[in-house]
Amino acid sequence: MNRLTPVPEVVVSSNIITDDETGQNLATIIVEARVADFSNGFIFLDEPGDLYLLRNAIDDYISRNNIKNPFL
Repeated sequence: MNRLTPVPEVVVSSNIITDDETGQNLATIIVEARVADFSNGFIFLDEPGDLYLLRNAIDDYISRNNIKNPFL
């Protein structure tokens, strides 16, 4: 594998975010990609089941673009 950038660590966690206007607690799933102490970005999902939507979209993209797993 000839990678020019460090391999990111992908972390999936959950967090309760409170809506300032309604005071309602919103369960949020956070997907973060980070390298060392730096974040490359976040994806916020409202429901745990939304992880399946994200996974399906990623799987579709991988299939359409014929991306091979470089770690196998």
